[in-house]
Amino acid sequence: MPAVVGAPMPAPMADPAALPAGPLTARFAALLPLAAAQRGQRRAAPEDDDVVEPFGGDQALYRRAFDELRPAVDQIARVVRG
Repeated sequence: MPAVVGAPMPAPMADPAALPAGPLTARFAALLPLAAAQRGQRRAAPEDDDVVEPFGGDQALYRRAFDELRPAVDQIARVVRG
């Protein structure tokens, strides 16, 4: 089952202060190993990893896929932007 659209995302596990000052590209690159090191530290149901596959679907299916991914992307952007 995908994440509930509009559900609040948990607090970021990566501290924005742990990222270097500088361009967003450098901050994003520094975030990758921090995020990878934390993978698996939160208990999650396997079905929470699923995102609907929109390929070949209609516009509504693409919208659903976008809505499922948006909260995670927004959280990454917040951490990178500090």
